[in-house]
Amino acid sequence: MNKIIEVGRTDIELVTKIEAMGTWESEKYNFDLHNSFDIWSFNGELYKIYKDSDKIK
Repeated sequence: MNKIIEVGRTDIELVTKIEAMGTWESEKYNFDLHNSFDIWSFNGELYKIYKDSDKIK
């Protein structure tokens, strides 16, 4: 089983790259957006991206 890599909430460049080139796997909603996240796969790794990450809208 792969270890899930947590992406920093403010790492806009990495969040954008993973979401553009990766594959969405699942989501976990925990009480609010700050604690909720998506799991993405990219380049053979799994990434945890928080729903309130600072993204360019």
